[in-house]
Amino acid sequence: MCPNVLSAIAAPATGSTRARSRQVAAACEDVPVVVWEYAAEDAAQALHARPEFLRALRATSVACTETAAEIVFNELVSNVVKHAPGPIAVKFEVGSRQAFLRVYDCGPGFLMHLAVPTDLFAESGRGLFLANEFCSELKVETSSRTGTCVSAVFAL
Repeated sequence: MCPNVLSAIAAPATGSTRARSRQVAAACEDVPVVVWEYAAEDAAQALHARPEFLRALRATSVACTETAAEIVFNELVSNVVKHAPGPIAVKFEVGSRQAFLRVYDCGPGFLMHLAVPTDLFAESGRGLFLANEFCSELKVETSSRTGTCVSAVFAL
């Protein structure tokens, strides 16, 4: 397992360990700074954090629509719920030229296939394709220490 997923974000301000989120003030324009983060022991809880993510998004100059960013958030978090249930951490970071939505889980990782789905009406196989269409870049990183991180990059 990857016990460090929940520690991918800062410790909660209160004593709660089941779910936590916080707004973070930007401190530097040159390096991406976390403006919002969320963690929960159950990935399904993260779907309820979508309104908080959207509030943080509205405070930035991300060059995509709110609907597009919401689709990306939903697809990345839903994939964790479906394929790697357990702890989840989500970070929204903003730099001088790009913003990053990073979703961490304890899954073993996967190879990303971003081709057009063969069956457009299938119940699976389109999520990452759609997410990739609504952001500048989508990438997957896997570590034995922290699990899997899927990052969506948005232009500013």
